Parts: sequence; C-alpha cells; structure tokens
Amino acid sequence: MEVEMEDDNSSNNTAVEFTFTAVEFDVDYEFDAPRFFDFAREESVHEASDAELWFDSAQSYPPSRKLLLISYCMFLEIVIDMLLIVEIFGV
Repeated sequence: MEVEMEDDNSSNNTAVEFTFTAVEFDVDYEFDAPRFFDFAREESVHEASDAELWFDSAQSYPPSRKLLLISYCMFLEIVIDMLLIVEIFGV
C-alpha cells in the first residue's frame, strides 16, 4: 500500500482514516498443533469417549466473583426497571 505524503501547507485538507484490526492467536499452538495431531483424520469412537471422560473427571471451580457481580447488577437493573414501571403506571 502506497501513501502519498502531503505538505502541511497544502490547500487540500483531506483526512485519511486508517483502521487497525487486532487478531490474537497463540503462535506456539498454531505452529505445533499440526505436528502432534492430525486434523485431517476422523476422530475414533474411543478418542471421543476419552475426550468426554475428561469433562466428567475435571475438577469443578467455584463461580467467578466477577460473574456473580455482573449477574447481581443485571438482577438489580431488572428490579429497578420493574419498580419504575409500577411507580409510573401504578400497576
């Protein structure tokens, strides 16, 4: 892409807007994954059951405090909206 430089004294004051899109990916995974796993091969029934078993045996983590706070704030927002509707309309 070529961009022409303009003098500050030029009479043509056009603004150029540039956009930047950031894409984040794990370079190590993208590089190493094909070496350790054949993505073109179909997954066997045994491999699929092993993968599902991992989810059954994985430890459970307590809910995130931030998620609980967000849920509580959303609940309060709904309650406040309902109270305002009752106050305005007298329902």
